[in-house]
Amino acid sequence: MTTYPNPEPDGETPKPHIESEECHLPSRRERRRIETRERIFEAAMRLVSERDFDAVTVEMITEAADVGKGTFFNYFTSKEGVIAHYFEVLFELISQGFEGQIEQLQAFQALPKHEALDLKEDALWRHVMAMLHRLAEFDSRSHRFARTLLALAQTNEVVRKESLRCKAQIQEIAIEMIRLEQSLGLVRSDYPPDIIARFLRNVYFSTVTEWAQREEGDTQSLLEILDINFHLARDAVRPLDLRHI
Repeated sequence: MTTYPNPEPDGETPKPHIESEECHLPSRRERRRIETRERIFEAAMRLVSERDFDAVTVEMITEAADVGKGTFFNYFTSKEGVIAHYFEVLFELISQGFEGQIEQLQAFQALPKHEALDLKEDALWRHVMAMLHRLAEFDSRSHRFARTLLALAQTNEVVRKESLRCKAQIQEIAIEMIRLEQSLGLVRSDYPPDIIARFLRNVYFSTVTEWAQREEGDTQSLLEILDINFHLARDAVRPLDLRHI
């Protein structure tokens, strides 16, 4: 956003202060820090996907990431801290998808209601499913990985707190999106947006739980189960006149 300095005493018209784009770009040092953190994170995620969490050590993570132990502790306090970082990455992924959809919904508000209903409902749902697929691909590294995340979110205090914080943030964004969809007549309005947001969030996480409990050799992917469950959820949150009969 363009900012203006305080007016000069001589009454001269202030000139806009234009910030250089370079000041918003991370420095080389910052980029290296981000790259190192992500390398440690990806190494830990890969190891946790392949073996039990208790069998993974900090030494194994640093070796896989090709960093020293001191470097590891510059970024994470423990291996549980790496798992907690997963939820930060998860929220960033979700918020990026929701931001695009909320902007689209706000643009739809200027259209006549029948146009939003007739032309935009399917496009919006495709946007939602594309975002959920990206999220599911992130969660479906392996059944073991999904089970580890679910277990730690219940039993480990560091991971549990980050998981709850992430879910609360997702809920806030989803409520804003659903409120806009209700104003367009794309989502039923006989329930408040927070109830519908919680319902859809629970559909996603219960789907992950169902898939995680299956054996590694199961051929049905998380994406396939997600598509089935959200096809049903879609009709559940639609207004009556948009439901498939």
